Amino acid sequence: MSQHDLSIANQGFPAFRSDLNDALQALGTNNSGATAPSTTYANQLWYDTANNILKIRNEDNDAWISIFTLDQTSDTLQSVSGLVIGTDVQAYDANLTSFLTALNLPTADGTNGQVLSTNGSGVLSFSTISATIWGLFRKADPTIVAWTKTGNFTLQTATTLYVEVNGSVKTIASGTSITMPTATAGTDYAIWAKTDGSLEATSNHTSPPTANARKAEAKANATKKWPNIPGQRCSFKY
Repeated sequence: MSQHDLSIANQGFPAFRSDLNDALQALGTNNSGATAPSTTYANQLWYDTANNILKIRNEDNDAWISIFTLDQTSDTLQSVSGLVIGTDVQAYDANLTSFLTALNLPTADGTNGQVLSTNGSGVLSFSTISATIWGLFRKADPTIVAWTKTGNFTLQTATTLYVEVNGSVKTIASGTSITMPTATAGTDYAIWAKTDGSLEATSNHTSPPTANARKAEAKANATKKWPNIPGQRCSFKY
């Protein structure tokens, strides 16, 4: 620990060497001392041994700025700019290293709007989400009808649909057939999207045909060109 005014006076060789060594020692110890150096410079470092704080002189050379505090007993970083490690700032945790090691992170940046997704085995990649909106019912082509008649009491999708079912967005391809019940004249049927991405029509508008299925909902009815917003139930009458 040493401090010096960092000014080498004009002097004889032995005194010059001693003065220079003292200055270099002061620089090597960050001007360590229990009190501030008597001669200060803008942006000068000082390790305050009384409080174990590394400080830097401000550019106006009229005050010291505390950078961080060291715990010299446990040889650890105690705080950074007043933020206490483990309280205000999370301390280093070996579990974090284990966590990062267990994950296979992508090596390249994704594109704008993409998110990180997992394959369930620790491999992460950037992927594009269609629209993770609760209650989503959206058509790939909003200008055409959602369903089209393919025969006597048979229907299929006329465009690709994006439907949220039980918290997951299902992509239902154009041309997907709808499982139909036995036709009853004058009955109003609802179309349900199921968790496996299939579609089923039933006459029950309140209870799903399978657990967690949801009614395919949109504004207007099955014979109209729907906008991409949720609204009244999707139904048709036989």
